[in-house]
Amino acid sequence: LGAAASAGFLKTQNTYYVKEVEIPDGYSGLNTVWEVQPGYGETVYKDVTNTPIRCDVNVKKKAKKEGQMGVATLVGATYGLYAAEDIRYPDGSGIVTYKADDPIKSSKGADFQFHEVAAAKDALLATIKTDSNTEFSFRNLYYGNYYMKEIEPSNGCVLDDTVYDLKFREAEDAHSDISLSRDVYEDVIMQPFEIIKVSNDGDTGEADKVQGAEFTVKLLSEINEKGWDAAATYDTLVTDEKGYAKSVELPFGEYLVKETKVPKDLYRTDDFTVTVSEDSRTPQAWRTLNDAPFKSFIRIVKKDAESGKTILLPGVTFKIRYGHSAGKMEAGEVDDQPFEDEAAEDTAVEDKADETDEIENDEMEEKETGGEKAESGKTEEEETESSREESDYSYVEQKVGDRKLSEFVTDETGTVTTPLKLKYGDYEVVEIKAPEGYLIDEEPKPFTVTKEGAVEVMEDTDGDPVITVEMENKPVKGSVSIRKTGEVLAGAEYDTIIDRILTVITGDNRSVTFQYEERPLADAKYELIVSEDIYTPDHQTNEEKEGRSIAVYNDIPMVSGAVAATLVTDENGEAEVKDLPLGKYRLVEVEAPDGYVLDETAKEIELSYQDDHTEVVYENAEFVDERVKTKLSLVKKNSVNEIPVEGATYGVYATEDIAGRDDTILVEADSLIQSVVTNENGEAVFDADLPLGMYYVKEIETAPGYLADESEYEVDFTYRDPKESILKKEITVKEMPTIVEISKRDITTGKELPGAKLEIIDEHGDVYAAWTTDGKPYTINAIPAGEYTLRETTAPYGYQIAEEVAFTVEETGEIQKVAMSDERVLGMIHIVKTDSDTNKPLEGVEFELRDEKGKILAKLKTDKDGKAVTKPIPIGSYKENGMFDQNLHYYVVETKALDGYVLDDTKHGIILQYKDDPPEFVEYTVNVRNKPNKPKLPQTGGDFNPWMFALTGFGIFSGAVIYSFRKRKTSRKIKR
Repeated sequence: LGAAASAGFLKTQNTYYVKEVEIPDGYSGLNTVWEVQPGYGETVYKDVTNTPIRCDVNVKKKAKKEGQMGVATLVGATYGLYAAEDIRYPDGSGIVTYKADDPIKSSKGADFQFHEVAAAKDALLATIKTDSNTEFSFRNLYYGNYYMKEIEPSNGCVLDDTVYDLKFREAEDAHSDISLSRDVYEDVIMQPFEIIKVSNDGDTGEADKVQGAEFTVKLLSEINEKGWDAAATYDTLVTDEKGYAKSVELPFGEYLVKETKVPKDLYRTDDFTVTVSEDSRTPQAWRTLNDAPFKSFIRIVKKDAESGKTILLPGVTFKIRYGHSAGKMEAGEVDDQPFEDEAAEDTAVEDKADETDEIENDEMEEKETGGEKAESGKTEEEETESSREESDYSYVEQKVGDRKLSEFVTDETGTVTTPLKLKYGDYEVVEIKAPEGYLIDEEPKPFTVTKEGAVEVMEDTDGDPVITVEMENKPVKGSVSIRKTGEVLAGAEYDTIIDRILTVITGDNRSVTFQYEERPLADAKYELIVSEDIYTPDHQTNEEKEGRSIAVYNDIPMVSGAVAATLVTDENGEAEVKDLPLGKYRLVEVEAPDGYVLDETAKEIELSYQDDHTEVVYENAEFVDERVKTKLSLVKKNSVNEIPVEGATYGVYATEDIAGRDDTILVEADSLIQSVVTNENGEAVFDADLPLGMYYVKEIETAPGYLADESEYEVDFTYRDPKESILKKEITVKEMPTIVEISKRDITTGKELPGAKLEIIDEHGDVYAAWTTDGKPYTINAIPAGEYTLRETTAPYGYQIAEEVAFTVEETGEIQKVAMSDERVLGMIHIVKTDSDTNKPLEGVEFELRDEKGKILAKLKTDKDGKAVTKPIPIGSYKENGMFDQNLHYYVVETKALDGYVLDDTKHGIILQYKDDPPEFVEYTVNVRNKPNKPKLPQTGGDFNPWMFALTGFGIFSGAVIYSFRKRKTSRKIKR
């Protein structure tokens, strides 16, 4: 954690005692007293280690109310452990992440799991289920505050939404391990039921309410185990004057209700069962009948087969068909269903809210009393229930107004109620269309409208009985599988036959090529993460009614960002997770196999409902992990001036045996794998695609002008970081070279000249080096000793090519210098003056040479040949570094003409330029013609052509400018 030192003190005794008096937060205290005996002027050091404290909690689950629990259990409830704050390492190194080498632990409970996530505030850190003793624990927690809450209740219990704080920071002793004990509570699912006992004579419908009927309630599982007499009684009900009785709230389970006392002159009601599966204060409604014909509306409820909750979706379609005892028809059999004429009210119109049906209702009442025919000539029974399919089964069809209904469709409550009552008998509900997200239930659900005994009923607003038939659907699940592959070392071979021969002769492998094949990869670890909230397919809302209920998978709420599952590939590179709720996920690799790069790119997965016959939606993902590759290079530099060294040969050798995937030795230890010669940058890049492991590099052949490098350089290519795709190793070597420095100068200014192309020719006439000057002396590293010639192949524009310079390189560590100078190219302007008529030279004509600003640079006069020539003049201006800047503009102007000629005051512009190799002088010729004052008249007669005269006159006023270039090499002696 840190260091501390005592202040200087005057020694007054031999022995002193040291004790820790202030303990850092999160650490256990040290009750040790250390004895120290410092000498005079001596400092005594003592290493002291504090251990981080750990916290644990033991939890006992109890029922909130004492008493019978039915078949409910407190075993198997799932609880989650959460961070109530950011849990930090006590040494201040950051937020805690519990991992396999330092996990959250548990000594009690079942199905314990901890998550390798940062313990940030509200992060789910671990889940566990209550064990057979209804207990669980969390141990090995870092110091800080946590909380627990229930994620999934145990069977038969209501989810407890209490948040149980674990405030370890409030412990009295915060410097030793802390243990807490907590009790958590849960309500058992409870619901009463009520019963109405009625008697009927079979002719006039329900009549008297039966008082004094006694019903005894016992748990069916206990009856099956112990028998009726030995089973505990959960309640005894006696009907009042209205035939009504209500039970106590019964805990979760299935109960047998037996009429144990029957009033005089009445039949005993058949035993019936009551199932308590939902927590409700509203009692289930049951009606018991004796022997009268009974009719009831049928309410079909669509439920989730897993959660038992109603699927709140419209559009689920059913048909109702007659069961065997209700008249399943064989081919050719006459329909003689057990419907009595006096019970024709089965098919009466019940939709009293529809005004258009009021007349029909009146007609139905008439039929009930007089058994008359409808206007169509058919009885009510014939009109509404005798329309059945001529097949193995007959289906119920009910007439409501002018509509005939044979299919019954749920609304958004997930239920549908028949518009008319069904008469006693056996029926089956057949599902035609399943709800979205579910498989169709192809198994018909039988139910009975019973003439005798008991049926579970509820009453509508008019007090009519309604029998509920629950139809369950299995939700469609998803399955995600992955396959992981990557390159695996498979073999090694030599590149050429020569390599193979040399290997046999020298015993060294040479130019080995490693071969890799794509193979399945084991131990790749992926997390399947929820991309957006996934809701239960039943469309139920949460307890706060704020929105749809979140689906739970393996005790994990499927909220956005939750880790639904962790997949680890097997030896076939495969992994799979099943029974997932449909929704959007993403696959992210969190641990790559050893030797491979972690692929942090998320793969989006969407498990979408297809149809009601597809039980599992499969999604497969193929992943290829990039093998961690190696990049080995060596850079050899001049030890004096860091100039690269070219031509040194280095080899890479195996430090240890290199084995393939089946442990076959491919390359033995200390074998040469590849040799590489350093390039012009002093680099030797090994491209042998070395597998991960240990290697060393050493020099095989030194570059000319250098001493041999006797060092061996270790190369560690062992796997370290899965996010590092390339393990790079660059070896830097420095050597003392032989150095020659070449100067290329402007002879005018003496400055280094850029842009010249130079060559060094060795004694064999070969080009040893070539370069273009950059305005600085050029240095050649490790040039072998011998005779050389410096040659300029191309001079910078504006300069002449210099003479060759011979020089000798000696074996010495001193810098040897060679210099070469260039002269600038000059120009000359030639003026030719002639008579415009006769083309004869004109002597004595005067001209001026001016610059672009009009300044007179020279005065010229033509000689007897009509010519005048300037002295050598610059062809352009130059930059400070000696490079040509821009052309100079000159003008030649005639200032005095000969007597008898017209002065030509034209300004003749001149630019001195050249192409390709530079000449000694850039020469420019200006041809100027003067016309006489009195031009000759054309002769008359003959073949005179006025157009010719005009053309001749035009020629007098025109001139021509001719460029001529002459190239000449100049020999100059360049001194070293």
